[in-house]
Amino acid sequence: MSGRLEGKVALITGAARGQGANHARVLAAEGADVVAVDICHDISSLYPLGTRAELDQVVDSVRALGRDAIALECDQRDDRAVAEVVKAAESEFGRIDILVNNAGVLAVSGIYEMSVEEMDLQIDINLKGPFNFVRHVSPGMKDRGFGRIVNISSSGGVRPFSYLSHYVAAKAGLIMAGKSWAQELGEWGITVNAIAPGVLRTPMNDYVLALLDEDKSLDDGYAEWMERNVFRGKDNPLELDDISRAIVYLASEDGRAITGQTLGVDSGWTIT
Repeated sequence: MSGRLEGKVALITGAARGQGANHARVLAAEGADVVAVDICHDISSLYPLGTRAELDQVVDSVRALGRDAIALECDQRDDRAVAEVVKAAESEFGRIDILVNNAGVLAVSGIYEMSVEEMDLQIDINLKGPFNFVRHVSPGMKDRGFGRIVNISSSGGVRPFSYLSHYVAAKAGLIMAGKSWAQELGEWGITVNAIAPGVLRTPMNDYVLALLDEDKSLDDGYAEWMERNVFRGKDNPLELDDISRAIVYLASEDGRAITGQTLGVDSGWTIT
């Protein structure tokens, strides 16, 4: 039995670990070949990021599922590097059908202490980076009259959080940019949607929990929120697969009439 993404090629950013690695495996299980992209080096002001070894492991896991995959390193803040990655992917597979803008970073800082550099980093990675990929992937999609773009935003893109103003601004910006891209690209058969995940256990969120544990002054109840989900509880928390399956839905024929939307996959977190 073929999967819902049989014969499709998916480019996934931030694919070395966490959500991105899981998305790669789930999309491959549904029949997609995978272009796994990650920066593969640390940024000094942040927690440790994915490595080349981890990215290669993701590629191996996709191939073990019977799909083809390649690993490409890219700092998505660099427009020229993004153009080269897209060119390499299209050269290898002939096209990119699905773009999953998953790569992102988070930092915790109050407005009274946040530097301009911290703000720039959040905007450059979480908003400018996806823009770069859409800019370079969409021409090929237009030529073929088909494309599925899924931007991974955040529950922080639809509700405010203290000490995360730079992060939530970028994630909210990604949602609105995606709506505009949906309007612009729709006539060529390209859909653009966002997913706003709730809190998942990933290296990024483990970093936030550690910060909150270290500095109680930053905790506005976040630690409690991050340890539970509103409707499912600690015994059945939000899982990476919940986000990955939502991507499959939006990227498949099932989601053909859905565009310009933001799908909250958060166990109801943002309605409280």
